Amino acid sequence: MLPPSDPAIRLRALRELTPSKRGVEENTELANLEQQVSTEALQRFEQLSKDRLADDMAEVLFNEPDYEAERQAMDQLQIDLTSEVTSGYISLTEMQPLLVKSSGHRVIVNTMFRRARRYADVCASALDRLERLWAHCSPADVEWQSKALAAQVMDPHRARANRAARHAQYAEAAYWGLQRTSQEIEMFIRLYDLGGCATAPVGTPQHTGGQ
Repeated sequence: MLPPSDPAIRLRALRELTPSKRGVEENTELANLEQQVSTEALQRFEQLSKDRLADDMAEVLFNEPDYEAERQAMDQLQIDLTSEVTSGYISLTEMQPLLVKSSGHRVIVNTMFRRARRYADVCASALDRLERLWAHCSPADVEWQSKALAAQVMDPHRARANRAARHAQYAEAAYWGLQRTSQEIEMFIRLYDLGGCATAPVGTPQHTGGQ
């Protein structure tokens, strides 16, 4: 049980009074107590988060990727068929090495995507635990007020989790881009096997995914 002099109890009692029943002194005391209780709650939250989430946060900070470098690497691994061929037509001798190349690039980007997805999941899990811990510490009953009180502490964690999620989405899109390229090359090879002749020029509608 909290002692009667506990600031949280006094604050609750003042809040229960209607504005018309609070004088100048009570309003001043209310404002001071709100500041005091909020500050103490944040201090408890920061200490508890350090004690209970130390391992999670250490993993988040240690494994944070170099987003710009990874995105550039994934972009460079994409294959533009129109720039790979030596003429307006793809020959069979050009397609087979391209298929090997696209498959290898797809494996690399898939590894980058899996790593990005795992990091995003770790960030999301850490953020969820922090939010639940703050909900336990928060002196505010209304959700938006609670979030506002902890904004300075929580916003960097939310921003990190959102950025990690966006990066995982970027990596997934890069993977599927290479997957489509591999499928397009395989289609060219099948057409050669069936027709024994050159396919249509690269970039024509039937060889651009139906676009």
